[in-house]
Amino acid sequence: VSPLYRTDAWGMPEGTAEFRNAVVSVDTRLSAAELLAGLQRIEASHGRVRTDHWTSRTLDLDIIDFDGQESADPDLTLP
Repeated sequence: VSPLYRTDAWGMPEGTAEFRNAVVSVDTRLSAAELLAGLQRIEASHGRVRTDHWTSRTLDLDIIDFDGQESADPDLTLP
């Protein structure tokens, strides 16, 4: 688990609060699609509603690498 760090809300409307970020490395038997579905369930349970890509979110969980796999699927872009 990385330290918590803050970044400016790049690409967001003026006045958007900065983001708090961290990275976690996990081992899983799930496929990338299964892991993404699980992450989206966690987001939803914390009030995340997917409306527009460029809006603030209560929680945003992303897969930034999945064992080096590549995917251009619109639902799962890797890396």
